[in-house]
Amino acid sequence: MWRYGAGTGWTPQPFNEGLETSGALQVWDFDFGSAQVLAATYDGVYMRSIGGARWQRLGDALAGQSVRSIALVGSTVYAGLLPGGIYTLDLNGAQVWKRTDNGIPFVRDLVYDQDHCQGLLAATGDGVWVYR
Repeated sequence: MWRYGAGTGWTPQPFNEGLETSGALQVWDFDFGSAQVLAATYDGVYMRSIGGARWQRLGDALAGQSVRSIALVGSTVYAGLLPGGIYTLDLNGAQVWKRTDNGIPFVRDLVYDQDHCQGLLAATGDGVWVYR
């Protein structure tokens, strides 16, 4: 991980504890909650408490999977996979990933839009999809 500071530019930070595979170190996307940071990686989804010491993988079902994008809406984590598919996990539940799409291809980005479409927008290899 890198941090930008005025006058110092980009400097490496000791923020990788728990991201121990080469895939986990390849981070595609971030999202933040009030108490946690989530990272989408080439080795699943990782979470770190704000001020915490280590990253922890969320569930084992996406281990080894290329997660391209991530969105946190309330206590629900949405993960968009590079080969396709959107998975959800409830942070207040058993932390089990469930597939929630109907064959959505190659997910490039996920954004929650509360004001306009009241849903999760998925930018894909086949246009934009809305999940409500």
